[in-house]
Amino acid sequence: MKKLRKGDTVIILTGENKTKKGIIYKIYKKKNKALLQNGYAKEILINISNISFLKKVKSHYYPIKIGFKIDKKGQKQRVSKKTGKIIN
Repeated sequence: MKKLRKGDTVIILTGENKTKKGIIYKIYKKKNKALLQNGYAKEILINISNISFLKKVKSHYYPIKIGFKIDKKGQKQRVSKKTGKIIN
């Protein structure tokens, strides 16, 4: 299980599109890249190491680090490393 999935909101950390938000449209596992769609209908192919997950809290987005935790049913869940809350 990867930390980032299709449909996650992310922020770009480096390059000419730095600080822009986008949604993961497709992930290429072998190339370690993600195809993002930003609000302007522009598609960006970027290395996964150059993006960070964004969590929406009320009306703002905050970058967070993702970890994994095994729940009581034995399933692997994505969690926030800072708060320990489950990420859907």
